[in-house]
Amino acid sequence: MSFVPESGTWKVVADTDTGRFRQPWDVDVISLVRSSDVLMLVLGNAKPTSSLKEQAGQAVRDVTTFWGTDWDKQVLVVVPRSQKQLGTLLRKDGSNYSALAAIATAERNGGSGDAPANVVWVNPAGFAKINALGRTIVLRHEILHVATGAAVPNEFPLWLEEGVAEYFGYRDSGVKQQIIASSLLADAKNGRVPSRFAKTADFVPTSPRLSQAYEGSWWAARLIVQNYGEAALIRVYRTALAQSNKKTAVDVALRQELGISEAELISLWRASIKDAA
Repeated sequence: MSFVPESGTWKVVADTDTGRFRQPWDVDVISLVRSSDVLMLVLGNAKPTSSLKEQAGQAVRDVTTFWGTDWDKQVLVVVPRSQKQLGTLLRKDGSNYSALAAIATAERNGGSGDAPANVVWVNPAGFAKINALGRTIVLRHEILHVATGAAVPNEFPLWLEEGVAEYFGYRDSGVKQQIIASSLLADAKNGRVPSRFAKTADFVPTSPRLSQAYEGSWWAARLIVQNYGEAALIRVYRTALAQSNKKTAVDVALRQELGISEAELISLWRASIKDAA
């Protein structure tokens, strides 16, 4: 928005569409639900689950315990009226989000040095289909993305971003690997063990390999924890995020923190999947 001074106050003279995400107040009436660590924007007649604010707040605290205190330790949650409205807000076809219960995004509002505005968007259709444990897993996953800045689009390998978020989401949940990695293991039993970590295109919501992308990434993160410990996984992720070259960031971090290359990790990962199948 553009402002000019006029008679001791300010006047809006222009409101220019950025060509990116529409803001919630551009498309519907908003109700606010607030706590010390969660601000929830409820659009129109949307009916969020009664425990959403409390679950999101607990997820914020869990993320801080896992990741550290070097983030805002607060989250903005937007609850649209429908999946279609979610698509409108994110400038996509709402049907693209049928496989997702929530999604985290970030938009930089000024220069390249400005902090992004991180948001967790709830898909009301998808969120309603999962139970309380599933909602906790989803919120922990998405809010970790907020804490790590993973929602900012760049060339950083998504398998590590999503793998760490999936690992943390399922951490201490009691969900067995046969459930978490059901599609990955089913493929492996039929001789289809993936030859590489998932690429960006594999994580597109409409990708036919979406389940395998998330499951394989979880498997890789969990494998690091099993072999080197949880602190090592966090160190690898933090070191990778600090690299200027995002394409080689993970390989550099693995060599520095674990003494192995990405190719060596892929070999261990493939063997582990084969053994489990």
